[in-house]
Amino acid sequence: MRGWLESEVGRCLNRLVATRAPAELVVERLDFRAPGLSRRLNRLLSNMGRGFFEAKLKDLEERFGITCNKVIAAYSSQADSACGYVDKNNRTEQANFKCLWCGHRRHADVNSARNLIQRRSLGDTGTSRASRDALLGALVRQHVARYNRPRGRSADPRLSNPYFRSWTASVRSIEAYV
Repeated sequence: MRGWLESEVGRCLNRLVATRAPAELVVERLDFRAPGLSRRLNRLLSNMGRGFFEAKLKDLEERFGITCNKVIAAYSSQADSACGYVDKNNRTEQANFKCLWCGHRRHADVNSARNLIQRRSLGDTGTSRASRDALLGALVRQHVARYNRPRGRSADPRLSNPYFRSWTASVRSIEAYV
């Protein structure tokens, strides 16, 4: 298992370097666990996989000068890379992404990859729950700053989105006042 995992990590990254010749790689913290395996085997796979991956990235940096930026992967599959709207319902299928705010459609993996590239300026900010919550708050603030007015009750998906709870409360308080 150890040999297979090491050769697969090496094969994939070598092929990427040979075909694309990137100057920079943007990666998320990968989870090597599988749901059908035991806790012990998952722990072994996760530790070995992460170790092999880190070692190969270090090797690529030393040999080719390829830099590696680690980013928080949270919400990358739920956020639209075009308008920045974050919603669990944007990705109803594994392969398809459709933004409920702007209607933008794209392959879900391509959209997630574009989100990760946009986050590279943040650098390695960890994967703790606090950093995930801070990232979500930043994504919501960024979207609200860009699109600050409600569209109307039936057309604005933010009114029913739990991620936009504080914005919805402020909009409703303004409506009650007016």
